[in-house]
Amino acid sequence: MALHLQNLSYRFAGAAKPALNGLNLRLSPGECAFIGGANGAGKSTLVSIIAGIIPAFSGGELAGETGAGGARPGCVLQNIDSQLLNETAAQELAFFAKYAGRAGAEPEEAARSFGVERLLERKTAALSSGEKQRIVLAGALQCSGGRLMVLDEPASCLDADGTQKLCGAIENLKARGTAVLLTGHRAGNFARVLDSRYEMRGGNLYPVCVADPPQTDNVYPPAANLPDCAARADDIILKNQAGEAILPPSRFEIKKGEIAGLYGPNGSGKSSFAKILAGWIAPDGGTVELAGKRAGTPLLRRKTRLLGNNPFSGLIYATVRENLDYARRISLKPGFDCAAAAQILAIANMIERDVSSLSFGQAQRAALLCALAYSPELLILDEATACLDPEGFSQFGKLLRGFAAEGGAALVISHIENHLRPLCSRVVSLSELYA
Repeated sequence: MALHLQNLSYRFAGAAKPALNGLNLRLSPGECAFIGGANGAGKSTLVSIIAGIIPAFSGGELAGETGAGGARPGCVLQNIDSQLLNETAAQELAFFAKYAGRAGAEPEEAARSFGVERLLERKTAALSSGEKQRIVLAGALQCSGGRLMVLDEPASCLDADGTQKLCGAIENLKARGTAVLLTGHRAGNFARVLDSRYEMRGGNLYPVCVADPPQTDNVYPPAANLPDCAARADDIILKNQAGEAILPPSRFEIKKGEIAGLYGPNGSGKSSFAKILAGWIAPDGGTVELAGKRAGTPLLRRKTRLLGNNPFSGLIYATVRENLDYARRISLKPGFDCAAAAQILAIANMIERDVSSLSFGQAQRAALLCALAYSPELLILDEATACLDPEGFSQFGKLLRGFAAEGGAALVISHIENHLRPLCSRVVSLSELYA
């Protein structure tokens, strides 16, 4: 048996209720199972227990039997940034190989499996979320020689090509007799490799045999009136150290009251464009305007808010309340109803919790709440909803539409066009912005 869990229960230190309650699961060699469930259902907690992170680094009470066939499982966690330990992508892949007992293995071998050879000399801190996810997956999957691989939301930032490469890698693992456990919100992405599916509810697992509901378009139609320009970017250019264009000349305009969507494949420049609009980096050419006036990086940082895929990087205080209070103190438009928004996002009961105790999806909800409380003139979401469950995505859409109705402008960025259609009044590809 590659994985054996019997009557597994776990309670976080100080928690009133257990996060997992009498969970049972068996995986045979070569079997691939998918576990779905709402944000906070316990998926990442289970992964951390299998990986040996819990309770070693968190305390709490663990009961029941946990076995992974006597071998150390390979794991890829949801928080990709926490698994990047080296300066460059090549060093990262070499580290994976050494850790897996394959010292001397060439990084190029792992890089080819996910089509990231061109990233080997890049600094990991400068990679997009999708590129980081590809690097971590390439190293973990290429170097896995154990009987079990556990992948927590492994395709949250992957484009269609990356997802197909991941499925191919999983098929190779299965053929070698490695069992694979996946968690996420969209099982359909892995339909061809799955042998079984489960849903986590109430700290336990239940078999499911239904397909994911289809994505629907035009859930949030365009605003009726779009009178004024909120932001405009003209002839934006960004170059790398070699003088090569990372972002060709690009033009973009977004109106007040508009929710616009921007999509493109991993590494196409979406995150770089977002950072320019938010004032995080200065372009090598071109101008950005806010409300018809030219804006430099200091003004853009003050008037906009950019949320990336990793919500923990923006939650800088210990508790959700402290982060929310800070957002309200510096808000451009005081008066945002935080209590009502917290109810809609289903995190009202988490306001006093320590940020470190939140699941990734719960942390995304908290970060979104704080961003809305700041009431920026332009809100930029770069894969910031990738780990929300369907209910959370719908709840946030309601709040975002209210933000736009009051004159706010929002740019939502994703690697998959269909993820933007239900949320945005206008969707464009990054290639359409090139002058």
